[in-house]
Amino acid sequence: LIIPNGGNIGSVGDTDAMAIASNGVVTFSQTPVGAGGGSMELLSTQTASDSTGIIFDSSLITDAYDNYFLMGSRLSPATNAVHPLLFYSIDNGSNFNLVVSSMRAYGRLQGLGNSGEQENNTASSQRIGSSSSSTAVETCQFYIYLQGFRSSTQKNTHGVYTGTHSGGASDGYSWRNASRIIATSPINYVKFDFSSGNFDGVLSLYGIKG
Repeated sequence: LIIPNGGNIGSVGDTDAMAIASNGVVTFSQTPVGAGGGSMELLSTQTASDSTGIIFDSSLITDAYDNYFLMGSRLSPATNAVHPLLFYSIDNGSNFNLVVSSMRAYGRLQGLGNSGEQENNTASSQRIGSSSSSTAVETCQFYIYLQGFRSSTQKNTHGVYTGTHSGGASDGYSWRNASRIIATSPINYVKFDFSSGNFDGVLSLYGIKG
């Protein structure tokens, strides 16, 4: 099948589903879906600049998606040795009173170092790492899956937070984290913040179907 430069391929209901430029670049008018019916869609990207918290509210976390994926990049707290936290709410941020049981398992990334496990049960947040460095060139990154958040049963998270510990450039660690959240109502609000002070960074929320 050969079409003219700048032509389209589509159907009666969507005549420009695929637009092919003269240089061969293909643009889709809809989000591609794999054979299994699953897909991931970027819902929001927010940039923190000397911010106190980044939120994703009920306009983004809806029944349109079964699960969610949250990614943080170039995170740099203004205060040294603060902890990265995630807060969850079922009433769009009015309250953070869910029972969250969480754990972290950590390992040092270079040199001779320690590894171990930590547990942190709290009624307001999930701690996904520890003692992040405030040095601007030693940023931290993370990803976390948010599963079952729109169900009426147990919700779970699991992910990885990696970056420089407060000890300095030679003190890199990675934390594997997970949690169980007891709530019979759907979660519709997620906030990322550090335990103290402001921070810089970029956070992106994706919706996952299938």
